[in-house]
Amino acid sequence: MAHNPNTRRARDTIGAIILIVFIAAALLVASINCRAGAAVLGGALAAVLIALMIRAIARSRRRVLLIVLMIPVILLGLVVLFGVFLMSRSRQSASPIILCPVAEHYIVIDPETPRLQGFQIHEAVTLVEGVEFTPPTEWQAALVHNQPGYDLPERSAAVASRGFLLREAAVSNALACSENTFIELNNIPLNAFYAAVYAYDEQHFPYVDTETITWSPGSTDVRFSYIAPPFQFLRPLLSPIMGASSASQWVVGLASIAGTLVFYPIIQRILVAGIQKVSKKKLGIADEEK
Repeated sequence: MAHNPNTRRARDTIGAIILIVFIAAALLVASINCRAGAAVLGGALAAVLIALMIRAIARSRRRVLLIVLMIPVILLGLVVLFGVFLMSRSRQSASPIILCPVAEHYIVIDPETPRLQGFQIHEAVTLVEGVEFTPPTEWQAALVHNQPGYDLPERSAAVASRGFLLREAAVSNALACSENTFIELNNIPLNAFYAAVYAYDEQHFPYVDTETITWSPGSTDVRFSYIAPPFQFLRPLLSPIMGASSASQWVVGLASIAGTLVFYPIIQRILVAGIQKVSKKKLGIADEEK
């Protein structure tokens, strides 16, 4: 029975749209979380391999033997594919904790560059009255919010990439006190700030094209994430997938496998045609060189 050309053309168009949407979604997820983006891509590749194996088994006369041989291969591939996603991120070595009678701890963070490639940290503390404490020699006596206190040595935050566009800045907190810690992030580009770890009392103070954010951390783990400028204008587009990108890599990978298996019959012709076109082009170039 001959296939209707219009039906085939419509099916190819739908397949092309699905493929474009999938690629765009994978890139958006990878821009926020590289591991989640890799999980999407890995799940799609695993689904294609599974579909090809099922097709090969269905056409083979020795189905039982192929099934016995393919099952360990698939399991090994899935273990290798998703094992990397479950590896915990390497954490920085913790700074030695200073036990001191701190009444209030102020952390002021200033960007080093307009593109937020680094941050300078300025710290100050006030001490509990009536408690004897000999501060480290590098602490400088100062007036902190009209109270006697100390300025701590300036240092830099550790910045790491969480995705192509999302960055994370970590501030090692060397003081064993978090109840009265106040953080101020100054003059960050508007809409670039994404979130802070365990933050409460978070407040935003916008001014023209920048804003200052203040919050108190719920622990000594002081970290915040942001969209690398000048891509903060993509925030409305990235916001819907930010929640999905933070899900477990197992969940993202399995969802990618399921989605690819559902739509694979539609996009199969486009994938095969693309591979054949590339192969013929390379063969043609090889023939010309000969």
